[in-house]
Amino acid sequence: MRTARWAYRGTAVRVTVTDPADLTGARRLVTTELSAMTRVCSPGRTDTELSQVHRAAGRPVRISSRLTGLLRAALGCAALTDGDVDPTVGMAILRLRLQRPWLPRYGSSIETGRADGDWRSVVLRTGWLTVPASVVLDLGAVTRAYTAQRCADLLAARYGNGALVGLGRCVATAGLLPAEGWPVSLDGERIMLAGAAVATSSGLDRDPPGSGIIDPRTGRPPEPLWASVSVVATGCAAAKALSAAAVLRGYDAVPWLESLGVAARLVTVDGTRKSVGAWAEWPGTWPAWHPGPTLPPARPRHS
Repeated sequence: MRTARWAYRGTAVRVTVTDPADLTGARRLVTTELSAMTRVCSPGRTDTELSQVHRAAGRPVRISSRLTGLLRAALGCAALTDGDVDPTVGMAILRLRLQRPWLPRYGSSIETGRADGDWRSVVLRTGWLTVPASVVLDLGAVTRAYTAQRCADLLAARYGNGALVGLGRCVATAGLLPAEGWPVSLDGERIMLAGAAVATSSGLDRDPPGSGIIDPRTGRPPEPLWASVSVVATGCAAAKALSAAAVLRGYDAVPWLESLGVAARLVTVDGTRKSVGAWAEWPGTWPAWHPGPTLPPARPRHS
């Protein structure tokens, strides 16, 4: 295996390939995809494809295959997490970033129990996207994870070998699996990932305001219980969505992840650890984490 590391717009990028001869082309492909995704939905820019969707004010807009794939992943993550990871929280995030609580609050929090829009109001049909005029999309929850998985899949298809792509705390793999698994470092701990993907979310990412996880039911960050939640899933977007939803669910996250049958590691702000599911899914793979002390009993989530 051979690895290249660099930074793109403040995000740590890692590309590992099983055949060293593929590395130069792999780096070029990933850089091209990152640039293209920046033009699709980079926050703070007015010339992106997503900003054109918002300017359409509720009218259907023709969108590219990249934005189509990203929106399909975002809506799929919303369904997977029962709305915990909702792409329609853009106005709530804007209020937090600008510290303007009086900005319009669309939707009825009394009737729906939600702070702003609802992911089910977004209509995606064969290259066409319709977003209600009152809704602002924010795709930051899944963009890195989706892009990492897309790049890994493209590399595996192009070269016919194995590829790992890491963007920040989202790591995706595709193609041939190395005999001992893919080496991945998470918060200073090393695991050997047996294919699939792993992503980490934190309840402490709040600087600047609005940069972390937002509860769509309140429009505010969750109470800081989990310092980090790492989840292994078949796809990187799903892994990221489940880890973010676990942060939102607080104490209920552990039984919820257990019911889904995924592998996860959760660390509280005081350092207490809990492991969920089986990590050693491939012969020779080092078990990622040992179970930590039992957490207090689950309590109902506040809505």
